[in-house]
Amino acid sequence: MQRINFTLIHCSEKCDMLCAKRSITAESVINRRCGISYPSSKYYPREREYIRAATEKIANQLEIAGIPARTASRDIFIIGEVTGGVERISTYRRIHLLPEFSQSHKSKLIRQLTYFLNSVPSRNYYRYAVITSGDRVPWFSDLDRIRKRFIKNIARWSSEARAKFGVEVLLRSEEMTFRKSNICAQDGVHLHANIVYRMERRVSPQKWRVFLKWSRQRVGSYWRDCGPLRSAQAVARYVMKLSTGKCGVQQSEKERDYLGIDELIPLELAWIYAETFRKSLVRCYGTFAKFRKKLIENSETINCGNQIGKSPTLYRVKHKRRNNINFNKTSKIKPKNNTRKENVVIGRTLPQPRFSDVFETCSIVLGLTNNPTTPLGVRGLNIIRIRAKQAARLSKRNSERQLLFRREYRSP
Repeated sequence: MQRINFTLIHCSEKCDMLCAKRSITAESVINRRCGISYPSSKYYPREREYIRAATEKIANQLEIAGIPARTASRDIFIIGEVTGGVERISTYRRIHLLPEFSQSHKSKLIRQLTYFLNSVPSRNYYRYAVITSGDRVPWFSDLDRIRKRFIKNIARWSSEARAKFGVEVLLRSEEMTFRKSNICAQDGVHLHANIVYRMERRVSPQKWRVFLKWSRQRVGSYWRDCGPLRSAQAVARYVMKLSTGKCGVQQSEKERDYLGIDELIPLELAWIYAETFRKSLVRCYGTFAKFRKKLIENSETINCGNQIGKSPTLYRVKHKRRNNINFNKTSKIKPKNNTRKENVVIGRTLPQPRFSDVFETCSIVLGLTNNPTTPLGVRGLNIIRIRAKQAARLSKRNSERQLLFRREYRSP
């Protein structure tokens, strides 16, 4: 039999190696990507509309049950600097039951985990497993207690696996499936956990089989090693699936009476909300947790920053640190307390296909108005127009380069 060799790299050394790689600036990403388009990006606005509609439906159901799903109304808008599209930023609370929050959290985690896996040596030795809690949790029972017992069982397995076999757990991502069935013991909520782990030392095939057998016996419920982790999307999923869509409940599951989170009644949503309130449903450990911490300390994010003619590649993007503005010290124009805030530019996003299939930068503005009555409002409107002109120039240049590249690539 062929021996399974696992590369030995210390946890802290690997994290330092990842963060030592050169990052690119946000301005460089804007220059590269503003104005380009991909065939897959045309589906992005349609998917956003579906997510928004599902979020609105679930938020209304929660509020019927007496749970506030929205924060105080904010006069904040996001403006497409190429298309000129304007959209008011949603005021939903950060609740895992709401698809808008779940999607934002999931997309960020997928980019970070993908970059992490592409940067480490011996990626094939990073594996993932699926663990279930066993029997379904009946509706309106003590889901919190059963979930805590489930998580503690995973924690004990992780601790013992590291001591006996040298296993390092990097990520735990929970999932919940819902089912309404007339069959006994098949009605309720089923808990799953996707585990990303790696071996810290070399393991022979015989000891690997011992580890798999020991894990199945130690967990005490369904445990399955799913092989090397090829894609971060396999583990970074929606905590609670929708009824339809790309990551929703499949037709085969619907035939077995499975439901999406948007198909539950208000009382069921209120019960799930109460049982999962302020619970960490996604948890990072070890090297991956240190890597994410380093990104925050360095004011960096993971985003695509590829050039025209190259496949999408993830980079560490360096952002400028924002300082708190004190109008009394730094600004010559002091706004009065009773004046309405107009055209206060809060930030600028990296290029994204928000309003069309074209990647464009977007300005985030508080109190957007085309007819400002204050000096600060006039100044903010000028900033928005200057950014729009810059984005238009970049969009024209990059779209022409992309068109030229496609012609040269297709020519015989």
